[in-house]
Amino acid sequence: MDMSEYDKLNNYELSQVIKRLRTENQLDEAEKIGKRRLEQYTHESKNNDKSINLVKNQYSWVLYYKYFKNNPNFHVKYYKQLKELLEMYKDGADKYSSYSRTVDLLVKNVKNSQISSDQKIYYLSLVNPDNLDNEIRPNEKNPEKKPLDSILASYVSYTAKLLHVKDLNRFLSFYEKTESKKPNFANSQNKYWHMSKYYHAKALRGDLEEAITWLKILRNELKNGIIDQYIAEALKKKDKKKALWYYIKSVKTDGNLNILYRSFWYISNLLRELGEVEDSKLFYFYFKKVMDKYGYKFTDNFVIQEFEKEVLNVSDKEAKKKIDKYFYELMPKEEGTIKIYFKDRGFGFITSKNNIEFYFKSNNFINLKDTSEIIAHKKVSFLPEVKLNFDPKKNQEFSYFAEYVELINTKAEPNT
Repeated sequence: MDMSEYDKLNNYELSQVIKRLRTENQLDEAEKIGKRRLEQYTHESKNNDKSINLVKNQYSWVLYYKYFKNNPNFHVKYYKQLKELLEMYKDGADKYSSYSRTVDLLVKNVKNSQISSDQKIYYLSLVNPDNLDNEIRPNEKNPEKKPLDSILASYVSYTAKLLHVKDLNRFLSFYEKTESKKPNFANSQNKYWHMSKYYHAKALRGDLEEAITWLKILRNELKNGIIDQYIAEALKKKDKKKALWYYIKSVKTDGNLNILYRSFWYISNLLRELGEVEDSKLFYFYFKKVMDKYGYKFTDNFVIQEFEKEVLNVSDKEAKKKIDKYFYELMPKEEGTIKIYFKDRGFGFITSKNNIEFYFKSNNFINLKDTSEIIAHKKVSFLPEVKLNFDPKKNQEFSYFAEYVELINTKAEPNT
């Protein structure tokens, strides 16, 4: 069919021709006639004719199939076409276009790419989040598994993850802007990680109270020592001992030392600042041992010159003993009173000094000779923990738990 013949077709008719050519895999021809019509409308200023969207949508699918769908590095190889498609919908895309599908592929491909994080952020910055589908997606590869996050949520969480490392101000701006669109997460863990980065950034910017409260809550949901590192990093300037405890907690309660190894370096530095030089030295050399175990490179920025004059061989047992020592000594506990204890069911409630009720089980006690010592009105100290409440019967956002409960005036060395 001659180009002049295509020019005689209205937008609906041409869009159907483009669709037919695409399904017949005549992508070059489909791209040529679609591009020609869109250029004509741009030059002739016919932007008020909404029917051009029919052509635009079909043209977008041609670009998707020709350049993106089966090309794992299309963001590098076909940057021109990617930019054309994203800019084509800068004023809004509808569900009939390939915009969301292309961005979904872009996120997946950028994740697996070897390009720099700056380049990744640049490609993702071309995306307009307003145009992205926010519906939970079925898991097409494995329908029996849980559904997938919406394309908006997937894009937002990955872009935020990159910005969180590179530029906190830009990260906060991006997070707050996209959060207003309520990204739809099917996977609660992905949502909590996304939130944790936000509250980490807020804490580093000085908004400590609310941010750290939320980080503690998210730590209990994610059960990951990285959140302890976030809390410690935010507290370092304000309260060194409390920061030290959270670094200690990260490696005591989470065994993934291949990820958490830096905690030992921060423990060493904080102990040195607190005057505990010998213990600081122990953790410094244990840090080097862990780095060596996992094949990590010990760079100059880790070196503590005053310790480099000697060599100390620290066993795992020695390190664990010191970790336990500081974990119990520095634990930020509160005091309260046992309100009630159901002996036959093994649980009860403690009322804190600010009148919050904390649930406990008998096995949450430490240094307890016998459960017969758990009696109402006795004074206790405990580590307060807060979790999100998922019980619809309780009309409250959070649930409160007491850990490491100890009867006051009965302290002894912890049983570790």
